[in-house]
Amino acid sequence: MSHGASSARDEPRDHWAPATAAATDTRAYHGLRLDNGRCVVTCPDGALLELAPSLALIRHSRTGWEWGYLGSGPAQLALALLLDHLGNAHAAIHWHQAFKHDFVSTWRRDSWVLPVEDLRRWIGSRPQ
Repeated sequence: MSHGASSARDEPRDHWAPATAAATDTRAYHGLRLDNGRCVVTCPDGALLELAPSLALIRHSRTGWEWGYLGSGPAQLALALLLDHLGNAHAAIHWHQAFKHDFVSTWRRDSWVLPVEDLRRWIGSRPQ
C-alpha cells in the first residue's frame, strides 16, 4: 500500500506484527469531515488514506467510510486503517470489527486523531 513515496509501512512485516518504531511515536492518523460532508483521512506520512485496498478485501459500505457510530461505513474505515498500518490483510480482517467497536465508533463526527502509539498498544493487547 504505497502512498507515493516509499516508507517503512511499505516493507513486509511479520505475521501479526505492526511496524517497529521508537518508544514514543508521535505520528498519527487524522480524520476530518469537510463542509460538503466528505470524510478525509490522512496517514501518518501525510498522504490520504486510500479506500480501494480495503474495498478489495471486504465491501462493507458502497459510499465509503464513516465514523462515530457502529455501522458499515465505520467498519470500512476500521478495515482500511488496520490494513494500512499492519500491511497484513488477514490481521486487518480479523481485528477490524473489534477496532471499529473500540475506536472508530467513539470518534466525534467532525474530526478525530488516532496516534500510531495508541494503535500499536491496542494491537499489542489483542489475543494472537
